[in-house]
Amino acid sequence: MNLQQLIPWRFRSRHNFVKAHANVFFGSVLSTPPMKCHQDSKNEVHVLVCKRDMNMCLVAVKSFLHFYDKVKVVIHEDGSLSEADLSKIQDHLPGARLISRKEADSALLTVL
Repeated sequence: MNLQQLIPWRFRSRHNFVKAHANVFFGSVLSTPPMKCHQDSKNEVHVLVCKRDMNMCLVAVKSFLHFYDKVKVVIHEDGSLSEADLSKIQDHLPGARLISRKEADSALLTVL
């Protein structure tokens, strides 16, 4: 057996450790002010987010909105976010549209 197989994935490299604990490393975004999303724009930015990367998503979207805020922001959640996570997103990105996994799955069922 390879020794590396005995070490959990998150401890095999610094990159893996940061990726596995992204919400901790990007947690300071929760102390930043909200950034309003432009709901009347014809341009949209879509983001897919899971629970592990929620704070990283907020950093990425807020950074984008800092430089160009005339876009709609549509956030697709993969089904792993809790109600508390969804409310954090709505608090930090007012005007963003949230599409839940259930909503996306039911929309696809009608198409497929």
